[in-house]
Amino acid sequence: SIDAEEVRREITEQVTAVAHRKGIVIWYLTPEELRHWMPAELEYLKVASEAITAADPLKRPVWMYEPGHRTAGALVKTLPYQQIAGKGVYPNYSSRRDQREWVPWTMGQQQQAIDEVNPSATPYAILEMFKRKEESFEPEEIAAWVRHDAYASLAAGARGIVIFSFGGRAGFRVKESPEWNAYYDAWSGVAHELNGPLALGAVALEGEKIPAPEVAITHGAATSTIPVNQKQPPVEVPVLSSVAWRWSGSDYWLVVNSSSSPLGLRVVMEGWQPVLQGQPEADAGGMTLPGLGVAIFQRRSSL
Repeated sequence: SIDAEEVRREITEQVTAVAHRKGIVIWYLTPEELRHWMPAELEYLKVASEAITAADPLKRPVWMYEPGHRTAGALVKTLPYQQIAGKGVYPNYSSRRDQREWVPWTMGQQQQAIDEVNPSATPYAILEMFKRKEESFEPEEIAAWVRHDAYASLAAGARGIVIFSFGGRAGFRVKESPEWNAYYDAWSGVAHELNGPLALGAVALEGEKIPAPEVAITHGAATSTIPVNQKQPPVEVPVLSSVAWRWSGSDYWLVVNSSSSPLGLRVVMEGWQPVLQGQPEADAGGMTLPGLGVAIFQRRSSL
């Protein structure tokens, strides 16, 4: 058990001391990864969250980092006490280097928990920028991973991205690791697409969801079977993510192939123009998305 009043007092003092700082936008609660099956830890999460909210006149959101292996069944226990939902999404670290279908699936688990117990919570994707010392990555595959993971997360409903982590680690420091630089360049590119002149972040955050174009897969497997954990059987998941928004007089369509193999798509492309430099091209009848391929198209809104 915990001394709830002592926890409440200490956290109230901490929050009150800095609550006037407008630069604070999120209260990050520690310890991380509190376990719902440990009554004292769940009670601490509840009491701490309530104390933060009560002491903050601006009612800024509370977030506790959740580990990547947590599924919807686990997250429903802890998300009632958080206003931001953010779990680790690390395919390489999770031994899913070649099973990136896991990214939209695990983000879907987070969204499922949000919908069930806390619909007003904001979903974040905590994405990968690190490696084990013994691993070796090629710059080209890092660039493909970053772009896929970022846009697959957006397609799955993420409204924020946190990159873990820019910190130096053994064998992964800016001056000694080509992988660090490749990750940095890739994430800088995605950040520019989202927050620069293309404003794709604003499209996803502010745009109105509209029906995506109807797509038929003409070659390539439409689903993949991926492992979950030792307690649950593998799951069959779709490999294609497709979502569309209407924003600032234009329609935008994002399509992501989470499989490592190409997908042939039949879709009516009339009026759609490619947005991302170097993305797959389309003709009147459709296109081929390479493995981990991402494409965004834009057209003037018909309304």
